[in-house]
Amino acid sequence: MRTGRSSEISGVELGWHATSEDALLEQLRGRYDPDTTLAAGRSCPFCGSGEHGQPWARVGEVNPSVSLTRAGPHQLVAIGPPGWRIGVDLEEIAAFASWWDDVLVLHPHERAPDAPTRARVWTAKEALLKALGVGLGDPRQSMRALRLADWGEALHVIPAPPGYHATLAVLPPDR
Repeated sequence: MRTGRSSEISGVELGWHATSEDALLEQLRGRYDPDTTLAAGRSCPFCGSGEHGQPWARVGEVNPSVSLTRAGPHQLVAIGPPGWRIGVDLEEIAAFASWWDDVLVLHPHERAPDAPTRARVWTAKEALLKALGVGLGDPRQSMRALRLADWGEALHVIPAPPGYHATLAVLPPDR
């Protein structure tokens, strides 16, 4: 496992952690002055719950863009500049060998014949939906409507632990 290992892609800091509710705060603490006031949490746009939903962070008076994903014992945290829209997704490839629905996930011009390709497509689409602020509220509408070929420059494959696939979506304010 790559706990605590960080990298940067397109201005977004990525950090691997053991699965933890405090991973976002841990990464923020490592990035900013110890005297800086930090806060982080989640907010569901549908029900208002802080137990699930889109993650948020506050660093002093600034709100960096953030995204989180978990799969198995791995958690990936992404922190980007304020005003950017980012999304990150991590999935275990083997899960896509037994479950898949082309009609639910694929745009009519897309194909995903095997588990590694399905994991690549799913993580790219979920990362994009997170960046767009849509999430998986109605996957039949949102997943299928996204044609990955239209978003190529926004998508970045992240080196992931063996057997996993990760994708980062980065949408600067002008996109």
